[in-house]
Amino acid sequence: MRSLLKAFLRALIERGVLWPMTAVWARAVQEVEGSAPSPANSRGTLLALNPSRFRDDLPVLARDGGFRVLVLPLIWQYRLLALYWTKELFDDLGPDDYIAPKTGSPVALLRRRLRSGLHGFLRRLLEQLNVDCVLSAAIHYKQDVDIGLIAQDVGVPYVVLHRENLLTTTKQQAHVLARGKRYGSFEGSLVIVHNQVIRDVLVESAFVPPEQIKAAGCLRMDPFVRKTMGATVSPSLGKKVLLFSFTHGSGLLGLLNDFCPDRRTGWVRLFEQVHVALAKLAIRRPDLEVVFKLKWGGRWHDEIDHALSLHGIKRADIPNLTITHEGDGQDLIMEAGVVCGFGSTALLEAAIAGRPVIVPAFAEAIEPAYSEYLPFPEEQHIFHIATDAESLANAVEERLKSPGVDSELMRRRGEVFSKYVSSLDGNAIDSYSRALEEVISAGRQSRAQKR
Repeated sequence: MRSLLKAFLRALIERGVLWPMTAVWARAVQEVEGSAPSPANSRGTLLALNPSRFRDDLPVLARDGGFRVLVLPLIWQYRLLALYWTKELFDDLGPDDYIAPKTGSPVALLRRRLRSGLHGFLRRLLEQLNVDCVLSAAIHYKQDVDIGLIAQDVGVPYVVLHRENLLTTTKQQAHVLARGKRYGSFEGSLVIVHNQVIRDVLVESAFVPPEQIKAAGCLRMDPFVRKTMGATVSPSLGKKVLLFSFTHGSGLLGLLNDFCPDRRTGWVRLFEQVHVALAKLAIRRPDLEVVFKLKWGGRWHDEIDHALSLHGIKRADIPNLTITHEGDGQDLIMEAGVVCGFGSTALLEAAIAGRPVIVPAFAEAIEPAYSEYLPFPEEQHIFHIATDAESLANAVEERLKSPGVDSELMRRRGEVFSKYVSSLDGNAIDSYSRALEEVISAGRQSRAQKR
């Protein structure tokens, strides 16, 4: 029955019977809070695909950038793609095989049919919504690329606000360089990245020409930078310890994505020892509040429970330990007396917020096999380095007693933050807004000439 419905809907749009479906999808599109009240009062209308991947960037573009920002919920994006995609393609095909398929392959033929079949539908939908620009949050999101390129074909710029930007090791840079080479040439209008490091890598790969990629900082960092400049750690915050949790595969691009099924590859022992050390600290110090902040739920929670169980520890027996994938990381930083973590941008956020930051360097992190994957190899001086699980817990207690960070260290922290994340001038929104206005203006001129 489902296959018959798909065939029927596909036949409708391929024959130009568009209005029933465009009406349904237009109703599914949502407006981001803070958006300009109408297209006429905005800098332009942006339609974001796969919107959860942008984190807080979209509200910033709406509220501070003056854009009208619309989002297409991912479920509706998948419902559209499902008219052509198969279940195997949804579940099994990686982004590399989809974005850079071999000429004449089944995937290449499917993409050609998809782009041809959805061309008229998306042109009508974008017109109906007054969309000036279509956004994706990464160059490798297979669910975004064809919709973005159809928009480009009809004169609506396709722009990627690439969010995976933290390349602190030569291995990570080599992985992104190889990926860019595999992807061929970027067919959209513009790629905006956070820093010069990843910009240089993508330009070197020949994926995108220099004039079509801009390093503009991180949108969600502007308010945080303004809030933290000159901030100090209040003595009243000295009872909260924050761990930005990591996975077995954190930073291991090309080797492991998140958790290793057999727990034989990646930061497996490091993961166990760090989480257990801080859980034991919470047990020993019931006056402390210990928080493990995860990026997502599900298996991540399970892996922490497994690590704790190896030492006879149950999270339910530790009332002052919170393990959560919810809440805002920046808010947690501002509440914390000490921050711990491994290979995360959040460590640099905590650093410029004046928090003591402790990084573990033991277990797999000191093995030669992983030496090229160690995050921040040239920036260790801005962190406190713990050489084993015991010294990690001890360092936390010591820094809780003496949380201050001297001005010279804060200066060096600011340099590293600017290199990898965003300018301390807090001007990312201005840079993004100017870049988006330029491509929107060019798109409007192009569409006017075609009429």
